[in-house]
Amino acid sequence: MEPVPVEIVHSHEAVVREMITREDELTNQRMLWMAAFNGLLFAALGFAWEKSDARFFEIVLSTLGIASSFLNGLTLISAMTAQRRLLLWWRKEVSNTYYGPGVMGLEPPGKRVYSVYFAPWILLAFAFVVGWGAILIYVCKYVH
Repeated sequence: MEPVPVEIVHSHEAVVREMITREDELTNQRMLWMAAFNGLLFAALGFAWEKSDARFFEIVLSTLGIASSFLNGLTLISAMTAQRRLLLWWRKEVSNTYYGPGVMGLEPPGKRVYSVYFAPWILLAFAFVVGWGAILIYVCKYVH
């Protein structure tokens, strides 16, 4: 098999790195959005918590927290899936003669690369789902 010209490898490297960087930017935006929205929901819940007639409002806030955190978690999984696909493609297409840097700062080991799904930002999204679920259960059981 004839080696791939260096210019093509560097071109592919730049494109793959740029695409991975874009997914990182989107992940950052989604995390900021999730943090801001959950902060607003928690603040609203704090104002409503002491009110005797706010049970319905607390249920709505909890449901919004669960839904938004869950949906954000799914979009973060989508971003990580895109990065995983790009990394696997890069590993498959890079020639044995390429000795430049990789396309990620710290590439996950192995061919399956499922460890990307256990990233802290994904786990945080689902931790918010659990937290809001616990609040919803508490409100439904103990707040009258």
